Amino acid sequence: MAARLAAAQEEIEKSMSTLNEKENEMGRLQTDLESAQREREEKERALMEAMANIHVKEHESEENDIGENGMSYDAELTQYENAEDMARPEEERITEAEKNITLQKQLEALQRELEESKDAQKATLNDVLHEQNVKQGRDKYKTLKQIRSGNTKHRVDQFEAL
Repeated sequence: MAARLAAAQEEIEKSMSTLNEKENEMGRLQTDLESAQREREEKERALMEAMANIHVKEHESEENDIGENGMSYDAELTQYENAEDMARPEEERITEAEKNITLQKQLEALQRELEESKDAQKATLNDVLHEQNVKQGRDKYKTLKQIRSGNTKHRVDQFEAL
């Protein structure tokens, strides 16, 4: 009986030591978890502060306004006095399809395939208009350029005609 009691006590001591080791490990892991959470929260807080500090400077004075030091501000065009002289990079653009020959060939093949599968009876008004523009060699950039040329009345008339 004493031997069984000693064996049981020894087993209880082993279980207790294993339990203590597991508790120590759990405490260490919990401390690591808490420190990782604190670090994450600090990073989130720093990110939120950085995002809150980003501010796009707004124009402080209105058109023809007088500033604090007595200087007047205006919104007149200085570099381009005439709207016709303004740079329009979209008009001289080169599309990716124009640059890449293999892409051009693929697009042409897809266009032919699409033309074959198109049902002419289901064409909408926009489809017909687009087809006419393509046949005449117009795209949105050329249309914009055409609208920009001429006086305001002519521009409005052209835009309304679209």
